[in-house]
Amino acid sequence: MLSLSDAIEWAQSNSPKMVEVETMLENQYWQYQTFRSNYRPQIRLSGELPNFNRTISPVTQNDGTEVFKPRSYSNSTLNLGMRQNIGLTGGEITLGSQLSRIDQFTDSTTVSYLASPAVITYRQPLFAFNSYRWDKKIEPLRYESSKRQFTENKENVSVEATKLFFKLLLAQESSKIAELNVQNSDTIYQIAKGRYQLGKIAENGLLQMELSLMNAKRDLAQAAMDMDLSSLELAMFLGMTGKEEITLIIPDELPEFLVDEDDALNQAVANTSRTLNFEIRRLEGNRLVGQAKGESRINANLFTSYGVTRSTMVFDELYTDLIDQQLLLVGFDIPIIDWGRSKAQIRTAEANKKLIDVMVLQAEQGFKQEIYLTVRRFNIYRQNLLIAEKSDEIAQKRYAVTFSRYMIGKVVTLDLKDAQEEKDLSRRGYIRALSDAWTSYYELRQKTLYDFDKKKLIEE
Repeated sequence: MLSLSDAIEWAQSNSPKMVEVETMLENQYWQYQTFRSNYRPQIRLSGELPNFNRTISPVTQNDGTEVFKPRSYSNSTLNLGMRQNIGLTGGEITLGSQLSRIDQFTDSTTVSYLASPAVITYRQPLFAFNSYRWDKKIEPLRYESSKRQFTENKENVSVEATKLFFKLLLAQESSKIAELNVQNSDTIYQIAKGRYQLGKIAENGLLQMELSLMNAKRDLAQAAMDMDLSSLELAMFLGMTGKEEITLIIPDELPEFLVDEDDALNQAVANTSRTLNFEIRRLEGNRLVGQAKGESRINANLFTSYGVTRSTMVFDELYTDLIDQQLLLVGFDIPIIDWGRSKAQIRTAEANKKLIDVMVLQAEQGFKQEIYLTVRRFNIYRQNLLIAEKSDEIAQKRYAVTFSRYMIGKVVTLDLKDAQEEKDLSRRGYIRALSDAWTSYYELRQKTLYDFDKKKLIEE
């Protein structure tokens, strides 16, 4: 026996859909960690293993002339460095240490070393677009949105499980209806044969009862096939093997609470990923404008470096009597005439930002209407469920009374058929009303991330 709550719990624990949802969150988590790593020191060890080079190359002589001479040498290098991005300015600072060795193979092998124990370097773009500053605004919002999206996707699994649950429940109820109709039709047909033999009904009436029995058996076969397909569909969604025999429990009681449209909208705005996505899209529009303006200005870079170094042929003397090395460089690139290229790029970015703002505004309006409609559907479906429940109860009683009266010959066949059709329609209508009510309940949870029954946030 499987209840609706059991099906939802199973789906959120074992379904392949839930694995997909969890994998999406995991991907977003590692993307966010990649972003955070950009603002942390990066330490790397690199180098070149000893390599051998034998060639003929030009060598400058003391008098300034060049002579081609054969050379044979081997060199190797080891570098240890730390790099740190500076998000506030968009610059980069590095601290490194290097050790190199060269072996010259001539008549007598000579070895020389070059060491730079510590070199600090700072590179700073001037007037340029700072992507790090925008990433620090956008990426945390994107990650927070992914966490909310995970909860929404998990609630969406509940919605899908609810739909499949009631699809199978309707198939099971239709099968029960068909089985009962076959039994009743067979009973009525046997009675009709007796009455025909006694001459109380015409042959046409007997054939009508036989046809009703055949139709009932056909409906039973179709209901059995629908039930098997729906059962397999639900089992596959829940992560079962599909060989289990699933019997569902009808969830008669719907949580009783009132939902105010404005309250639901406030919860949706505060809790869901949609509002964060709206903000992200606006920031991305502003980023496009900032990037276009930054690329149209003077392109200048400041590069400065300071360190100590030493070159010697004796390794033990490598880190003594160090001398300093300094470098200061400012490079620039100024556009003089670009035939309106920069202006066009800025205007294009501003137009795109305007379009984004309009689209976001429309999406926000659509989001509000979606929440209002979800609340209204839930409230209407609750009322429809009460009506459908009462209608089912009346139709069942009416059919029982009509069937009893037919058995004693006080009701004609047409009245019995009409009562049976009303009974079947009302039962199926009740199951569909249950499906609509429960589905809208979980859709309301999914779209607001708020449990109005327990009056608390749905959090992970």
